[in-house]
Amino acid sequence: EDFTKAIAVNPKHTNAYINRGYQKFRHEDYYGALEDYSKAIENGDSGSITYFSRGTLKYSLKDYNGAIEDYTKAIEIEPKYADAYHNRGNAKDDLRDFNGAIEDYSNAIIIEPKHPGSYYCRGRTKALLNNDNGAIADFSKAIEINPNDALAYYLRGIVNTMRLGKKEEGCVDLSKAAELGEAKAKEAINLYCK
Repeated sequence: EDFTKAIAVNPKHTNAYINRGYQKFRHEDYYGALEDYSKAIENGDSGSITYFSRGTLKYSLKDYNGAIEDYTKAIEIEPKYADAYHNRGNAKDDLRDFNGAIEDYSNAIIIEPKHPGSYYCRGRTKALLNNDNGAIADFSKAIEINPNDALAYYLRGIVNTMRLGKKEEGCVDLSKAAELGEAKAKEAINLYCK
């Protein structure tokens, strides 16, 4: 309400649009938030965070191409924006541009070497491309950085068990994933480790 009043007083108040957009996002009014971020940009806000935030909204709305455009703009403004590379990688992955996704995850890792999510996502994408050893290396690095990454244990267990024939190693990982709460791991244990 206060941000709306501020906008009524000054229709070019970019921070009011951004802050109102953020509040709308928090209340799951994604289209309203998208409209506010777009208005802030239209009124001259050229900050990387605004483009990143709008990209995240577009991603939430499954506008992956639009998200890629905004993440790209955020990266142009701030070339060392690891999260923008990571999120753009997710959008590319959803569009099945797996090599583009791997490149973006790799750039995020170069900028922020201890970004476990980028290792996990790059590993998942490598697994989709049947680069099993590369996937295992990335899942292992994600686990090294975050020993409670249930999904990394789960996928490393699946790749080891189903593709590389390393049943014992895979079952250890699946058990750890189940212990950490990954429900799919319990099903996989019943299928592959009994």
